[in-house]
Amino acid sequence: MPEQITPLFFAAQFGHEDAARLLLKCRASVNLGQTPVYEAAQKGHKSIVEVFISAGANFNTTPEDGPTPLFIAAQFGKTDIVATLIKVGASVNTTMLDGMTPIYIAANQGHKEVVSSLVQAGANVNQPGKEGQTPMQTAVEKGYDAVVTVLKQAR
Repeated sequence: MPEQITPLFFAAQFGHEDAARLLLKCRASVNLGQTPVYEAAQKGHKSIVEVFISAGANFNTTPEDGPTPLFIAAQFGKTDIVATLIKVGASVNTTMLDGMTPIYIAANQGHKEVVSSLVQAGANVNQPGKEGQTPMQTAVEKGYDAVVTVLKQAR
């Protein structure tokens, strides 16, 4: 098994909250390797994200390519997880290596509720992403009118 993949990672991936709790009780590291909180956020397992946060998960860490758990939740439109991560202090303006932010990727994917949550949490609506486009420009280009409206109101 690769060093970055742990049993706790698999519990997060497949939504096995009881297994995650048991592994944590046996002192599994919630911050080892590819962090389990990142995987739980990507898969949409909110209760597991909350368990990991309670266990001290670092929710602002990034794998090599730069996305945080908040970024990945925003990308996949996991509104409830985005709200949970914002509530515990996840950085809404952390950029990936290519300059993209959670609000940029949410706008790019047309996730209006996620964009709203990020705006309310103070996300920079004018931060350009890859190729210099702002969240507004990518939403306009893709025809996400509801996202455009949210972003216009935030300016």
